[in-house]
Amino acid sequence: MNALIELQYQGSTILADDKAWFSATDVARPYGKRPVDWLKNPETERYVDALCRKYEVRKSHFIKTSKGRGKNGTWLHRKLAIPFARWLDVDMAIWLDEKLEAIIFDGQQWQQNRVEASKNFRMVCDALHDRYVAETGQKPRQYAYINESCRINKALTGKWAKLDREKLTQKQLDMLDSVLCYDLGLITTGCREREREARLALFVMTRLGGGFYLEKKTA
Repeated sequence: MNALIELQYQGSTILADDKAWFSATDVARPYGKRPVDWLKNPETERYVDALCRKYEVRKSHFIKTSKGRGKNGTWLHRKLAIPFARWLDVDMAIWLDEKLEAIIFDGQQWQQNRVEASKNFRMVCDALHDRYVAETGQKPRQYAYINESCRINKALTGKWAKLDREKLTQKQLDMLDSVLCYDLGLITTGCREREREARLALFVMTRLGGGFYLEKKTA
């Protein structure tokens, strides 16, 4: 499973993940029903078989049984959400469909922001390259780009270290993008390393609420 998301429906907690898989066990529990009974339904079997033929995949692409902390039970792909939830309650079906759709939209938005941050970092690297060449007549070595990445990370996290950007939240990606754009401006105007580091830290503190470090402290 991927990162888990807790959804609340009429006092019940329903687990889903960031790929919009959902715990059918959680959904069915308040109704006193079991996903296995729905899966044994001949109409359900025909529907799942049709999906497998269409996408040329096995049933495991749509149905999973998971064991582990917080993940026990039957998990279903979002394409089974409406037919499964309608078996329980039509209002639940509408609610679940909207929630899973929102998860997919948020994931797409995250991916767009991740791509944008990558583009902006490449622009930062290009600006570093041009500045080095203009000042020294030589290309910068690889550590110059690594240091600049760590300089940005330190402004956001308080640590001069690598940052796994694939694990950032939407809000954190927005912060990163803002810092990259600010750093790009500093480099193109000739701001030196130490001054950039200080100004990046001040930017994060005054404009971005302290970055990831203070965000975690106050969460």
